[in-house]
Amino acid sequence: QLLQWVAFLEDSWGLHTVNLNLVGAVTFGLLLAIRFTLKKYRGVDWYALIHAIVTGYGSLLAVYLDVMAAETLTGGAEPL
Repeated sequence: QLLQWVAFLEDSWGLHTVNLNLVGAVTFGLLLAIRFTLKKYRGVDWYALIHAIVTGYGSLLAVYLDVMAAETLTGGAEPL
């Protein structure tokens, strides 16, 4: 079901044509703006926290999609 949603987003938004350098530059700019705007507010380094959340979620999603794609393609889960 998640793979169907990802395929829908890719087809409807044309995600396969997105320039990954632009994605990296926008991400860098956003994180830099957060770092300079919030800095260490109430003892929390917000830049580091947001980076950790985004990175952790992305890694979790990548592992989940890897397992789901392996089941779809081979009929069994890929060993992690």
